[in-house]
Amino acid sequence: MTGERILWMVIGLWLSMAGGWIHAEADEKGGIQPPSGQVEGIDPQAQKIIDQQMKGLQEREAATFPCSLFPQAEIEALVGNPLDKGSYAFNHRVEDDRQYKSESCDWSVVGGEGNEVGLWVSLPRHFASGQVECSPGSTNRKITGIGDQAWWEYQKYFGMGTLRVCSATAMVEVKVTVENRDEAKAKKIAQTMAERALASR
Repeated sequence: MTGERILWMVIGLWLSMAGGWIHAEADEKGGIQPPSGQVEGIDPQAQKIIDQQMKGLQEREAATFPCSLFPQAEIEALVGNPLDKGSYAFNHRVEDDRQYKSESCDWSVVGGEGNEVGLWVSLPRHFASGQVECSPGSTNRKITGIGDQAWWEYQKYFGMGTLRVCSATAMVEVKVTVENRDEAKAKKIAQTMAERALASR
């Protein structure tokens, strides 16, 4: 049992004794999803501890691959507006009767409307065969100049672009949502992020 789990158990017991409650979920990798917001009626000292732990978890999450590929200032400059620190997830995916896993990071806009991005990376260990198994996914619009194979899809109505790039070392997918339905901007952002992800492997 990790120290982090023990700490959350202690906090949970403390809150139960104070008449409050707390709920935390474990993801597949054993990480804890911290409670959001204040819990009404709990001891101020307990709330302070929770706030500190939430901040620490968020900082560690931002330092987790693939979130760690882009420092905060760099990802905001690339996208063109303020973003949160990036939300990590470990995913089970099913596609064309194939099952595989991926690690992802989503950066959401902060302070109103703006551009947002998500990055998914699947490595050889994420496939049952131990090798990258590549397919175009939802798009068949093939492009060149990046990776061994690449496909680009743009949904103008939503201002959303999806780039999938494959190599022997990784399958990378980038989703970009842009204001003003600027496809060229969306594609540039997606390619920059995909190239960074491929180069890191």
